[in-house]
Amino acid sequence: ELEGVGRPAARQRTAADAVAASPEPSPPELELSPEEARALAALTGEPRHVDDLSAVSELPPQRLLAALLALELRGSIESLPGKQFRRV
Repeated sequence: ELEGVGRPAARQRTAADAVAASPEPSPPELELSPEEARALAALTGEPRHVDDLSAVSELPPQRLLAALLALELRGSIESLPGKQFRRV
């Protein structure tokens, strides 16, 4: 008589199972420049116009836009039509 016939085979643990079972690593802490930190602090989940962000963050538009671009490239914020930005 054949052993295991009629029974499901025991599943072996694979590397993919180990990865799926491990907790997700927390994202690394962002090292922000002072301008990036001020720009990010001025943002919420709601869209804000770049002029409002400049006033709230007290950053000149050129420095604010550079900080916003860096934050967008990191995936922390997104730009929207009409020169608006929001956190993601």
